[in-house]
Amino acid sequence: MQPFSVHRSNPNRSAEMHKTLLFVQRRLCRTMKNQKVVGRRDWNGRKVSQADFDAGDRSAHVCPFVQDALDRDFLWLEESNKSTQSDVEALLQNQVDLFIHTPPVHDPVATQLPAKTPDLWKAFITIFPFLPLDSNLIRSIHLTLKPQFVAKGLMIGEFFPGFTGQKGIHNDVDFFPGIAPYPLFAIRYMVESDRLFNRDPLYDAHYRRYFP
Repeated sequence: MQPFSVHRSNPNRSAEMHKTLLFVQRRLCRTMKNQKVVGRRDWNGRKVSQADFDAGDRSAHVCPFVQDALDRDFLWLEESNKSTQSDVEALLQNQVDLFIHTPPVHDPVATQLPAKTPDLWKAFITIFPFLPLDSNLIRSIHLTLKPQFVAKGLMIGEFFPGFTGQKGIHNDVDFFPGIAPYPLFAIRYMVESDRLFNRDPLYDAHYRRYFP
């Protein structure tokens, strides 16, 4: 696991890593019209204006956290050759302690407090180019791991080519934020706006521990 800046400056990075770096910069850190974010509130509760959108303000980005992570070099990436569900799950489970203890360090369980800025901008992305492109397999990995992550004040998200199972917060008709060039999983701290993703009883009690 290395910071985004290290991968970006490495002329010998793989084609898969290169394409993932572009995905982060050109999809996650940009505005998209069909996201329909104008007039909606960002994660801070501030309404996103047309001027914000036209200026490419990060509040209107597909993911409003990523540019802050890049600015501080808090976004870490890794490429794995794991190709089975058990191996991928084990690798991601082993990243939990590494994530928490990678600067900036914050442990929601130990403190019983959610992460705050700038700590909450830290994120890990692991790409799995050799994982079969099977939506049921990838979603199963996510659903198996998510309860463990939420219990620790973290979120884990899945991304893969053609993924339409996760619809946009502001446009739940034809905007699909989980589409990526390769199967990948992202780990970050839980934030209050994640209530939308934690309504299931499997997650709600953990979520409310940090956001009553």
